[in-house]
Amino acid sequence: MQTNTPPDIKNYTFSGMLSNAYIIVPCHTSSIYRDSDWGKIFTDFEEDCTTGLHETFQNETITIYPNPAQNVFFVECENFTSVTIKLYDMLGREILIKNATGKAEIDISDLPKGMYHAVAFSAGGVVGNRKIVKD
Repeated sequence: MQTNTPPDIKNYTFSGMLSNAYIIVPCHTSSIYRDSDWGKIFTDFEEDCTTGLHETFQNETITIYPNPAQNVFFVECENFTSVTIKLYDMLGREILIKNATGKAEIDISDLPKGMYHAVAFSAGGVVGNRKIVKD
């Protein structure tokens, strides 16, 4: 069961994290998080309104494959002409930006193994996001 009340946090919970880390919160709760103790620590909240493997934003679908990936992965979005792909590490740090049209190839050969968060933006905002694992 999902709650709209942010979990209680202690001062040390996020020690060492950047205040502009990319924090994903449940759908329709960003203002609640901003008004809570979370808002005293972080400034950038993105709502996750997804429900499955092929999340839809603004009538657009994003597909990332292969997942897990080794050196490259591909991003495809339906119904867009141009997107910006941003890759974040699990601490919310932006580590890669790539502008793309159609199918985009993202080179991750220089990144360490682990989990990342890929977000696709169009002029209208976020069009999709996925977690990606690098083997």
